[in-house]
Amino acid sequence: MPSFGTIAFAVAIVLAGSVPILAGNLDLITEGQVVETALSDGLSNEIGQWKTKVQLVFDSKSQKIARRRYEYFDPVPSRDLDVVWYPKEESADRPGPITGVGRMVWRQRDRAAWDPAGIVSVFTGKMRNGRADGAGEVVTNDGLVYEGAWQNGRASGSGRLKLPSGEEYLGSFRNGMADGKGREFEITGEVFEGRFRAGLRDGEGKTRLPSGFSYDSSWVRGVETASSRRVRLAQVGSPSGVGGGQDIRMGITVQQTPHLPQGVELNEVVPYSSSNDGTQDHRSTG
Repeated sequence: MPSFGTIAFAVAIVLAGSVPILAGNLDLITEGQVVETALSDGLSNEIGQWKTKVQLVFDSKSQKIARRRYEYFDPVPSRDLDVVWYPKEESADRPGPITGVGRMVWRQRDRAAWDPAGIVSVFTGKMRNGRADGAGEVVTNDGLVYEGAWQNGRASGSGRLKLPSGEEYLGSFRNGMADGKGREFEITGEVFEGRFRAGLRDGEGKTRLPSGFSYDSSWVRGVETASSRRVRLAQVGSPSGVGGGQDIRMGITVQQTPHLPQGVELNEVVPYSSSNDGTQDHRSTG
């Protein structure tokens, strides 16, 4: 067998609907850095503030409209949102830090009270000392939904999160972020079950691709490790992978002039190319 010497490969990977990604060395073939969406309850890390709200309520004892002064924690004071508190049991409601089960509506101040377009988010569940604490659900105007356990105003414990993009997560939360064991369902049909940290996949887990193939995967801060990506790449590139032969194309380029047998000129070499859709191409350079 003739020797072709040391060959360096340049692999171009083109996924349907995505930007081409290049990898330089065959031992380091990747799909590019995975940019994971951090799974969180949607609240920023802004320093919050305690605020007060004087609200008109119906006093069932006196059968009159009364003013009640509430205290609550605003996690995003820069937005200057207004709040309205609707206790589930009016008779158990008291002034001071909002405590009890009810519904808390966050609204834009420049919108009329009757205008639903002014609603930014709605929390329904248990409040304690002015913050969500216990079981509850939040729904935002951009489509984020979280239902589960809360502690000190942030998602903490077991819960289910649905992002505006359609992705879903079911599992453990800590300080508003997916943290611990959980399962993530992507809109592509991919499912990951394993460890999360600070909202990102981090550690070992099991990934099921849209084709139905499952493999043990490993992640570091939302980025799949090179060895784990090679397994994914091998499956995505197969005819049974995502979308069949139209989802991935690979081209191999020889970067070094090969050593040809004696008497064979370079212009006599017939290049060969093949794609995973089964087509082949033989072309002469002569």
